[in-house]
Amino acid sequence: MFFSAFVFNRTVLSPRELLEIQATTLFRCDAEGRLLSTNEPGERAAPRVFIGTSVHGERVIRIRGDADGDLIDRLASCADEAALLAHLGAAATTHRGPAFVFEDAFEPPPEVVPVTDPPRLHPALASWTVDVRQRVPLFGVERGGQVVAICYSSRVGEHAHEAGVETAPEWRGKGLGRLAVLGWAASVQRSGRIAFYSTTHENLASRRLAASLRLRYFAEDWSLD
Repeated sequence: MFFSAFVFNRTVLSPRELLEIQATTLFRCDAEGRLLSTNEPGERAAPRVFIGTSVHGERVIRIRGDADGDLIDRLASCADEAALLAHLGAAATTHRGPAFVFEDAFEPPPEVVPVTDPPRLHPALASWTVDVRQRVPLFGVERGGQVVAICYSSRVGEHAHEAGVETAPEWRGKGLGRLAVLGWAASVQRSGRIAFYSTTHENLASRRLAASLRLRYFAEDWSLD
């Protein structure tokens, strides 16, 4: 059975609710909702602040466990970006861009296969060998006996997965990354979870891919150290 990404447990989710789920998909949090680490193998350090702003202007704010406890209240009261930055001081942006959700249900393209055998990866994608061996959900498109485009669960949460995609340089611009993303999204949807796709404002190719898939833009997310 396929599920719409905007429907979870038969409830239509608002952009703010999606942001709440996205935050716990991207990061591991403590009982109070403070950021502990990234939600991925290796558990990299979490950013000092995560700010998600929905298409309706609602904010979801998470802070790292070692941040000032009053920071959330101060940030929540900010009227605009200038006020946010005034409270954050010399914060460095580590990620900022649009967040999308797979609203439509997809059938997996026949060209897309689960990737379980690291030697089949194109040399340019060899860095994903660790993820394959750790059985991270990863789907790819083969050409000439090699997997040349992949989409994988870069973050895995209880209710959702976040997409990551890469195509070997000489195979870019041929629509193979799009196929891999469709195969990945179909698998996530079959599991009853939400499929998220995020990128940065500067990554025009990634934004074009999201547009070609008719993904629903629901928020901008912003991570700062």
